[in-house]
Amino acid sequence: GLRERRLFSIAEGYALRRLKEPALPAITRSELTIELSRTLAEHATYRTGQEQEELWRQARGVIEDLLRASPDNPRADQLELQAAIILALRGASLRWRVELAPEDSRIHDQALLQLQSAVTRLLEVESRLHDRIKSVHALTPAEQAEGALNRAELRELARQATYRVAVAYLDLGRILPEGPNRTAAFHEANERFVQLSPPRSSDEISLTSRLYRAEIARRQSDPAAATALLDALERD
Repeated sequence: GLRERRLFSIAEGYALRRLKEPALPAITRSELTIELSRTLAEHATYRTGQEQEELWRQARGVIEDLLRASPDNPRADQLELQAAIILALRGASLRWRVELAPEDSRIHDQALLQLQSAVTRLLEVESRLHDRIKSVHALTPAEQAEGALNRAELRELARQATYRVAVAYLDLGRILPEGPNRTAAFHEANERFVQLSPPRSSDEISLTSRLYRAEIARRQSDPAAATALLDALERD
């Protein structure tokens, strides 16, 4: 709630104070760390220069610190996904800077490298999640109490990973010049957005995926397809 009101410093201070509690349950520690990481990342988008870079570093660092401190963390899959998402969010932030200053080749190269790194990391996490879904067993009461993820939760994380991969590919396409690499990026993004927006689905990921499919059609000079997608979205 503090983050939604952009009270970032207060939210960060609250999370850090709670994380210092020695008897904090593992599941609460993981959830607080993820919320802290999300807050630092959003805070970074409202800052510039060295302060922004430090916030991005902290957003990823708090996740990596917890994973190092507790390698058997029952929420490790969720933490790994959040670390990968931070890479993609920083890439998206750089992509906006490219659109604001298209003549700055240094920022363009930074954005390209960051987004490529994010795609690679997200694909690794997505693959690992699908493997975990296949191998997960029915959780015991003790495992549930410790915060272990069940099959339904792992499926939702895998869906989020697929969505983040698609958005990262879309961001790549937005800054790549005309050519086969740009076409391939849009193709990879669109394939996943189609997968994420089956007929009669109306959750946020599905609706946003349909909107992005329309953007891809427009950027690929197919206004008829873009209009059809938007008309259907508006009807729904």
